Amino acid sequence: MMRLLKDAVAFKDLVAQVLTFDYLGALAASVLFPLLLLPRLGLVRTAVLFGLLNIAVAFWSIRLFREQIGAPGGLLARASLVTVLLLVAFASAGQLTNLAEEQQFADEVVVAKSTAYQRIVVTRNRAGFQLFLNGHLQFSSVDEYRYHEALVHPAFAVVPGARRVVVLGGGDGLAVREVLKHPTVASVTLVDLDPEMTALARRTRSSRRSTTARSRTRGSRS
Repeated sequence: MMRLLKDAVAFKDLVAQVLTFDYLGALAASVLFPLLLLPRLGLVRTAVLFGLLNIAVAFWSIRLFREQIGAPGGLLARASLVTVLLLVAFASAGQLTNLAEEQQFADEVVVAKSTAYQRIVVTRNRAGFQLFLNGHLQFSSVDEYRYHEALVHPAFAVVPGARRVVVLGGGDGLAVREVLKHPTVASVTLVDLDPEMTALARRTRSSRRSTTARSRTRGSRS
């Protein structure tokens, strides 16, 4: 575009204007992405939306520079095809995300949910459960106790009679589990960014309790 405009605008002014709008656009996107677009649209739809914005610029550029580029038929056809593909991707973003996660995770996906803050995925295999946040492994139920024991119990060794405890983060509730093993604790306050994470942990814990209770009932009857 700078090459196309170099004869109509002084080069110094042209570079200044292009860089100005470039930085303004980057600033707007940096603010809108985490605060509005990602929480409301999700990662895939947000990416496709930016693609549609680029296509809009392409159509505008074809119209603006139609005299310089000659017959625009081929460009318009290709831009129209890309527009259709992006609209289909925008409409089917959920299916695309699920398909990608099926390929990404080796184990069965039992929970997959996008929240205002992150993508929560829980997988299950013979050994137990695994929690992924934005594609990154947070814990595996096989050995998570090693981390949470080392996280909590040394603090109680320093303050053995602690009665009130605050846990910052740890929405899965596993650190709280270790805290509650200490009889001196009277209250625990858990602070986490994502309420969906704590709700999932609460539902999972309730489900495990119900399963354990049913197993004990069957065992006593037998």
